[in-house]
Amino acid sequence: MEHYFKDHGGGVYKRPGGTSSFTEPPSSTLQEELNGSNTDASLIPKPLNYFYPTIPIIMRASHLIVLASSALASSPPSAPRITSLQISGSGCPNDSNSVKSTTGTLTDSATFTFGQLRGVDTSNCEIHIQSSGASQGWQVAVKEVAYGGDVQLSSGSQLDAITQAFWSENAGNTAVLRASLACAGPDIKDYVTVKSSTNDLKWSKCTGSDGNPGILNVNFRPVVQGNSGKYDFKQARWGLVWRQC
Repeated sequence: MEHYFKDHGGGVYKRPGGTSSFTEPPSSTLQEELNGSNTDASLIPKPLNYFYPTIPIIMRASHLIVLASSALASSPPSAPRITSLQISGSGCPNDSNSVKSTTGTLTDSATFTFGQLRGVDTSNCEIHIQSSGASQGWQVAVKEVAYGGDVQLSSGSQLDAITQAFWSENAGNTAVLRASLACAGPDIKDYVTVKSSTNDLKWSKCTGSDGNPGILNVNFRPVVQGNSGKYDFKQARWGLVWRQC
C-alpha cells in the first residue's frame, strides 16, 4: 500500500507503508502552531531508536537538495541520573503512573514509554524531569523528539505532533517542535514514528558541583485534524545535545 504525504509548502511525497514528518518554527498559540508555515520536511524510514542529525531539505523544481549538518554533541563524561519523574496532562494524569523512563539517565538521548496516551482528537502528556550527578560545567538542551505508536487516519485527515520543551528556571523560554503526518488516501492504519527537530535550543543552567541541570519539562500534544483519525502512542525518545559552560 502506498501512502502520500503532503507538506504545508505543497510538496507531495510517496513512500510505501511509511511515515512522514515535518517540522516548523515555534509559534505563540496552538492554532498558530497548527496553521504555521515555512515547513521543513523529512522522510523517516528509520525506527524510533535511530536519530538523524538535522537535515534541511530544499525543493527546487523537481530536484531534492539535501544539506547535511553537523552531528549532535556528546554527553559529558558523567551523565546525570534521573532522580524524579513527574507527569501531568489528559494523556498521562499525575496519579496514573503511566509513563516510565527506560534509560534512567540524560545522555545523548532519553527514552520513555506511555501507557495511556491515546485519543481521537487531542490530548497531552507533560513529563517533568529532575536529575543529578552530571559532570560540573555542562549545559543540555532538547534537539530532537520522536514518538512511536499506532495511528489511523482516513483520507483527508492529518495528525500533528506538537512538543514544547523548557526549563523551570526559565519557563518563558520555550522551544516548540512540530511534526505532521497527512493522509491523502488511501487510509492509514499502521505503527508510525513521527520526528521533529529544532535549532532553537533552550539550554539548561550550567551544572554545579551537584551535577543538577535543573527541571526539564517536555509537553507532547498530538492533534487529529480533518475527517477522522485516532492515535495510541507507545514511546518517546528525546535527542539531547550538550555543551561546556
